[in-house]
Amino acid sequence: MFTAHRRTPTPALLGLLGLLAVAACDDTADPLAPDTADTLLSEAVIDVAADQVELEQEAMFDQSQRTRPSLDRAELAVGFAASAVDLSTELLREAGGGDAAQQALLGRAESQSEGASEALAAGRTAQAVRLAHGAVWTAMKAWILPGGVTDEEVRLVHSTAEELLRQASAAVGGDDGLNGQVLSWAETFFARGEEKIESGQPRGVAALWKAAVLSHWLLG
Repeated sequence: MFTAHRRTPTPALLGLLGLLAVAACDDTADPLAPDTADTLLSEAVIDVAADQVELEQEAMFDQSQRTRPSLDRAELAVGFAASAVDLSTELLREAGGGDAAQQALLGRAESQSEGASEALAAGRTAQAVRLAHGAVWTAMKAWILPGGVTDEEVRLVHSTAEELLRQASAAVGGDDGLNGQVLSWAETFFARGEEKIESGQPRGVAALWKAAVLSHWLLG
């Protein structure tokens, strides 16, 4: 069973944190974003995008379970939540620790992840999945949301996801088990997110974050 925990950053992730480059994307303002010069996405828009990504994850899981009935939806969700919190913690630490708002969100994400793990252990799977999903997105908000998500932050999430996916792909190789399945999900989310932001839909950042989280889980 997966349990929430704070991992020591891997050498690969430390390299990413030291060398992150801003990827070039041609973004235009999201029609649902706040009307400011620098902000593309508000928390409300992120929440809508996050819900859509989780629906897509559920559909992917259901399709995968036809050939892999042993997949445990709740256990995987809890594992992904812990990985999301770890990743956000490491990224914030590299950026100087974050401000008070970011630290408050990170603390909330940690509580959600721990609650998900406890619920899973107690057999409350629906609650475990709900809390786990919340932790994944609160962890993202802790890294980039306070003040709204900017064009630069969208690019930063893209470059982070791209590098983590590259590392995860190299680590997983031709594995045809669970890791190979999770990698295929990460690849799909990355492709969808990249396509959206390149077509002027910065809400694709949600799919990119999901790809980053799944890749980080594979590297753990």
